[in-house]
Amino acid sequence: MSDQNLVTLPLLDTMITDSYRSIVAFHPRLPLIVTSYENNNAKIWEISTNGTKTLATGVLILEGHREAVNSIAFHPRISLIATGSDDYSAKLWLLIKDDPGILRMIKSGTLNGHKDEINCVAFDPLGQYLATSSNDNTVKLWSFPTRDDTTKKISCVATLKGHMGYVSSVAFHPILPILATGSGDRTVKLWKISDDGTGGDCLATLGSWVESKTVNSVAFHPVEPLIVIGHSDGTVKVWTISQQGRSASCLTTLKGHRSNVYSVAFHPNGQFFATASLDMTVKLWLLRNDNSSALCVSTFQLNSAVKSVVFDPSGRFLATGCNSVQLWDCSLLTNEGRRSELLATSKFAQVAAEKIGVNSDFQKNILRRVMSQKNQALAVSLLTDEQSQEKSLAEIKKKAKQNGGKISRRKHKNRNNIQGIRKSRK
Repeated sequence: MSDQNLVTLPLLDTMITDSYRSIVAFHPRLPLIVTSYENNNAKIWEISTNGTKTLATGVLILEGHREAVNSIAFHPRISLIATGSDDYSAKLWLLIKDDPGILRMIKSGTLNGHKDEINCVAFDPLGQYLATSSNDNTVKLWSFPTRDDTTKKISCVATLKGHMGYVSSVAFHPILPILATGSGDRTVKLWKISDDGTGGDCLATLGSWVESKTVNSVAFHPVEPLIVIGHSDGTVKVWTISQQGRSASCLTTLKGHRSNVYSVAFHPNGQFFATASLDMTVKLWLLRNDNSSALCVSTFQLNSAVKSVVFDPSGRFLATGCNSVQLWDCSLLTNEGRRSELLATSKFAQVAAEKIGVNSDFQKNILRRVMSQKNQALAVSLLTDEQSQEKSLAEIKKKAKQNGGKISRRKHKNRNNIQGIRKSRK
C-alpha cells in the first residue's frame, strides 16, 4: 500500500493531558471532548471557534478512579459519560450546564463486577445498554433506564463468556442488532443480544489462534455490514458480515503499520477510516467503492505511541491520543466530491490496477492514455466496475479521438483481457 499523503488534515489544537495513553471520546451533539488525564482522571474540553482558530479549552476534571482510565464513551442521548479503568470498575458521570453556561458534574456512580482491568466501554445506539470488556475474559451488559421506564435502576443483566483471552475491544453496530468483541485469543466474536437484554448468543467467530494475531480494536461501518479489525502485528483486516451476523468473510488485509494497531474508527460518511498504532503513526484509509480494499491516503507522524483515534459525530474533527491529544480538521473529508478526486489520481489508479491484476499491454496502454488526458476517473471505472467496463471503453476511445490520440487496432481487438478481469474477480 502507498504511504503518499494524498490528503492533508490541518492540525487545529493540542490538548496536554499528561497521560501516557490518552483516550478520547466526543459528545454526540455538543462541542465537547473527553480525554483521559493525569492522576487516573478524565478531563472535559470545550471546542470553540474564534475567527479562523479552533481551540479546545479544559472545563472540568472527573476524579474518582484509583488506576488509569482505559476507555471513555458518551451516552448517545444524554450527557452521560462512562469510563473504564485498571481499577476493575466502570464509572458513570452525569453532566449538566447551568444557565451561565458552566458545565457541572451532578452525579456519579460506580459499576463493579469485573474481576480484572476494564479495557473498553461502549453504549448501544439507543442507549439502553452499556457493554464493558475486561481482562477477566468476559463482557458485561449493563441495563439503563428508558424513556418509558425512568424508575429502572442501572444493573448488570448479562455476562458474555466465550473468549479464551482478555477482551480488548467492544463495539455495537450502529444499525444492525450485533455486538462485536475483540480478544487476546486472536478472534472477534459477533453476538446477538436477547430482546430482554438478559443474555447473548454468539453468532460467529472471526479469525483463529492459527490464522490471526491478537485483536486490539474493532469498529463497525456506520451503515453497512462491515467491520474493521486492528491486530498486534500491525495489520488491519476488513471483514464483511451477513445481515444476521451468522457468517463473515475477510475482504482484505491492509499493511503499513510497523507495530500494534491499537485503535480503529470510521468517519461518519463511511468512506474513510483511521487507524492508530504503537509505531507513533495514524493512518487515514479510503475504502474502494465495493469495500474490497482500501488505500492509505495519509499518514500522521506523532511523537509517541498512539492509543486512541476517533471522529466526532459530525465528521468535522478527528482526535488522536498519544501522550497528548491532537485535534485535526476533517472538513475536507465531508466534501462529497473528494472521494471522486482521490479515485481519479494516477497513484490510486495504479494501485487499483495492481489489486485486480492488470498486466496486459492493452490495459496498461488504456490506463496511460487516459492518465495523460486527465481522464483518470474513467480508467478507475474501467478497472473496478464490471457494469461499466464496455461503456468506459467506448468513452475512452471517444476522448482519445477528441484529443488527437488513437488506440491501436491490434490492441483494441484484444478485448479478451477485459473478460479475464471479470473471470478473475468471480
